[in-house]
Amino acid sequence: MIDLIVVGVLVQEPSPGHDAWDIACRRGASVHAVFDGTMHTSYNSRMGNQVTLKGGRTAYYAHLDTVKAQGFVKKGDVIGTCGSTGAWSTGNHVHFELH
Repeated sequence: MIDLIVVGVLVQEPSPGHDAWDIACRRGASVHAVFDGTMHTSYNSRMGNQVTLKGGRTAYYAHLDTVKAQGFVKKGDVIGTCGSTGAWSTGNHVHFELH
């Protein structure tokens, strides 16, 4: 079960070639950690502001408007905000992968 990532509407589920859930959300809405772990941030011209969260599993968030400082976070902590960064973004949403 996936806990709250962001308040929004699920607009795409994982499929061949797209290993993520896309959740449409209001720009600036809080995005939350799905488990305890170490958070790393990066920027990619296609995916925009990104967060990789490692804690037994790996969660990946992309297209965020803002991201919090790197380091350890607890499940439910705010790690960033919903946005539309990166060339592959189609509007305000969170691209979320769980590995």
